[in-house]
Amino acid sequence: YRRNLGAVGARIDAEESALDQLTLLLTRAKELAVGQAGDTVDAASRTAAAAEVRELLRQAVAIGNQRFGEDHLFGGTNADGRPPFDPE
Repeated sequence: YRRNLGAVGARIDAEESALDQLTLLLTRAKELAVGQAGDTVDAASRTAAAAEVRELLRQAVAIGNQRFGEDHLFGGTNADGRPPFDPE
């Protein structure tokens, strides 16, 4: 019984850590969006921001596809082993 509780606690910790990481990524994406919203931003700045957003998305997908043991943290009832999030 205690071993099961420990496993559940470890999974919850892993999920919480992943969600904290996603929160940081989303905060950065919001900062970029707000910073690029004005009409005084040049094309080079927007291009750089777009590249950073693509990288943030790549990182978010990787976090969403993290595994805990043999299962994906956010795979739900998906038991076929495929990652829950497609990077495309």
